Amino acid sequence: MKIVQAIAGMLLSAAILVGTEVSAADVAEEETQAAKHVIVDQITAFLHDDNARAYSHAAPIIRQQFPTVEAFMQMVTHAFKPVWKPRQYAFGMSAKLNNQQLMQQLFVIGPDGKSYEALYTLMLQGSGDYKILAVRVIEAPAI
Repeated sequence: MKIVQAIAGMLLSAAILVGTEVSAADVAEEETQAAKHVIVDQITAFLHDDNARAYSHAAPIIRQQFPTVEAFMQMVTHAFKPVWKPRQYAFGMSAKLNNQQLMQQLFVIGPDGKSYEALYTLMLQGSGDYKILAVRVIEAPAI
């Protein structure tokens, strides 16, 4: 129970940092599954060195900041190693941030064997697909 409360607190803290309201109850199952599919497909692409496929899941604003697959991958390999080459991962809670964005928690064992928490922010596109807008990775305390 304490772990669930801590996770809920982290999600709420993250939402406060970005100035939004979190409502886990409002996340429809199909939205959660769509977001998870995007994350799984991007991680699978990273693990198989399919960089173009991984890049395809980035939101347009990320693609503007990193206009080539190579630039994107350089950023990922330096700043996001735990989600680039995870040993294991499991999904946590989902929370709706607004009508177009949701947050998805991911627990990760990184390539270094350490535990991490990744908070993905995904944005609904006009096409109806979710794209990854941001990822915040923090080292998780050992349990």
